[in-house]
Amino acid sequence: MAPDWAQTLAGALLDKNLAVVGGKILPRWHKKPRWYMKTHVMADHYSLIDLGPEDRQTDRIIGGSMGINIRLLREKAFFDENLGRKEGTLLGGVDTEFCQRIIQNGYNVYYIGRSTALHQITKDRMELKWIIRKFYYGGISRALRGGWPEAMNKTRTLTDYMVLGAFAPFYLLGLFKGKKKKRN
Repeated sequence: MAPDWAQTLAGALLDKNLAVVGGKILPRWHKKPRWYMKTHVMADHYSLIDLGPEDRQTDRIIGGSMGINIRLLREKAFFDENLGRKEGTLLGGVDTEFCQRIIQNGYNVYYIGRSTALHQITKDRMELKWIIRKFYYGGISRALRGGWPEAMNKTRTLTDYMVLGAFAPFYLLGLFKGKKKKRN
């Protein structure tokens, strides 16, 4: 983590009068990652983000490196309690929904390229069982939020497509379960 990570985000909130800011989130692997763990597809599932060194407007920030301007947002500064982690699940999407709602209310969400945080990727999150569960709950989370999945990094390599092909069935299973749950 950059020693001035929080100070950089706080400064951006004050200097630019922005609603939500966030920076890079890079992995800190707890063991050597397998080849597929370093793909863009897996970066989304590990809550990693690197949009480069420049500050820029974006459609979402990831909660592991997020600053919120409470003074500006007031009562709009809340997270949907129907999303996010719950005991025994890997539900997600709370930060994505929050940023989309903030943008719909006319506020700006900004990526601050010089701010860097490290995300701990523990050994259990590197196991195939956890990755399958993450894709499955990713499908449920998407069904609860509605719409289509959108990757943070839209660039796809052949390796990304291979990973998507391998794990898409688990995501789709979760998506169908989530849609059924939402109807009931």
